[in-house]
Amino acid sequence: MIGRLPLVLLAMSVGALAQDVNPVRWSFSDHDVKAAPGVPLTVHVTAEIEPGWHLYGMKKIEDGPIPTTLVLDQGQAFEAAGPIHASPPVSTEDPNYGIKVDYYIGRAHFDLPLRAVNGHKPGLDVLKVTARYQMCNDHVCLTPRKMTITLPVEIQGTH
Repeated sequence: MIGRLPLVLLAMSVGALAQDVNPVRWSFSDHDVKAAPGVPLTVHVTAEIEPGWHLYGMKKIEDGPIPTTLVLDQGQAFEAAGPIHASPPVSTEDPNYGIKVDYYIGRAHFDLPLRAVNGHKPGLDVLKVTARYQMCNDHVCLTPRKMTITLPVEIQGTH
């Protein structure tokens, strides 16, 4: 039993390190955003992907990887105002799944149409968007993750 202990500890250490790996940085590319209640606007989300990794596209594929989703958090001053538009992904055979998939290399852009909810009081508020995604390289896939990003938005009064 004592002879196996170093191997067990090594396996646990590698598993813990893999959980800390996050080869994508999510951000809004907008600044000084102003929103009038009920009036549509588009905010832009960017995913910066580290070399050697890829982020799966938004299309769900049967028996494939977890698709990327971007969702407005509930209970805030904003609501979706249409479908999300994304930069075109690469479409190719994935060695991890053995099927054709869509994914992004290097950088991905997402345009989120939204609007401030009617009746919301004027002033500074915070838009919260949660990305759910899966990252892989040519040898390993990380467990799916969620990351919430925020953007200050000035909600203007009605005239």
